[in-house]
Amino acid sequence: MRKRQEKCEVKETFHIEFLGYKKCEVDALVNALSDKIEVLSKDVYFLKKELKKQGKKEEKLLKPITESTNQKNLQS
Repeated sequence: MRKRQEKCEVKETFHIEFLGYKKCEVDALVNALSDKIEVLSKDVYFLKKELKKQGKKEEKLLKPITESTNQKNLQS
């Protein structure tokens, strides 16, 4: 895990605080998001492979998020 932290660590030239977060907090957030993206990418790969096995075409199940949709979600 140590190598991953070094890889994803925010550059030292980054401001000590970013929107009220300390550099170490931003590093932790970047690492957590990187891990989640990696897991989701593997899930997508697996699901595409399963669809191919079953001979089904890929369908887009999620609609793209627009700015207005995003605002509605934030308000609720």
